[in-house]
Amino acid sequence: LRTEDDIKVEKAQLQVIAEREAAKDEAIGVLEAEVEKLRGSTGVLDSALEKALREAQVAGEQRELLAGELASALKAGQGVYRRVMQTRDVQMGGVGIKIEAPENPLDADEEDLDIRVAKVMEGGPAARNGYMGVDDVLLMVDGRRLAGMTVEGVRALIVGPVGTPVTMRAASAKDGGEYVVTLVRSDGGEESSVGKMSREACERADELYGKIGELEGRVSEAEEEAARLRQEAERLAERLSGREEDVGRVKGELAECERELASARGTAQSRGKQVEDVS
Repeated sequence: LRTEDDIKVEKAQLQVIAEREAAKDEAIGVLEAEVEKLRGSTGVLDSALEKALREAQVAGEQRELLAGELASALKAGQGVYRRVMQTRDVQMGGVGIKIEAPENPLDADEEDLDIRVAKVMEGGPAARNGYMGVDDVLLMVDGRRLAGMTVEGVRALIVGPVGTPVTMRAASAKDGGEYVVTLVRSDGGEESSVGKMSREACERADELYGKIGELEGRVSEAEEEAARLRQEAERLAERLSGREEDVGRVKGELAECERELASARGTAQSRGKQVEDVS
């Protein structure tokens, strides 16, 4: 026969199993709530990623359109150049700047090798354009690097037939930022119709270069944001997978508790005693 102490022990055992079962139920609720939250975050990230990719695509398409327009503007400039070169009396001109450079680059210190703008002539192509300023450092002329060149060497690159374009890359003395400018050579006299056509083509080319640069920046930013979102989505996917595994594991433990509780109750009943249900 079972004693009162036996009954108390059985009740205590059932109470422990029931508490474990309740704890597992609570744990499952917490985990499932976290799983739903992670799924929601994953959805938000997917939408943000799609938006970033769409921005990169749109900016890329706009860049391609502008690149085509730029090619047309450059072609127009080349046409003007050919017309100028076909004339019998070709006049030479510059862009309205004076420059400073080391007299002997081989003997100059590295920091003294810069080719600097000493003066911007009033009314000249550079002054009308407005980009170039005193103390700006000239870096390239028509794709050729200037570091280590003399004044005469740089001048030979800048000066050319009046009405033809020359493209220069420089670093601003104000903030150090680099810029590209295309100017039309002039002899200081009244602008010819051909020179005007060339200048307008160059100005349009400069405008397109600027817009293309902005679009390339947008594409780069959108691609970087997309890469960051992909990494974040991967981390969330790993966390979500881990939590879903935890839910499955705890549900298995809950099922084991339920089986253990049912077994304990069945054992108590088979012994001929009614045990209070404390689950």
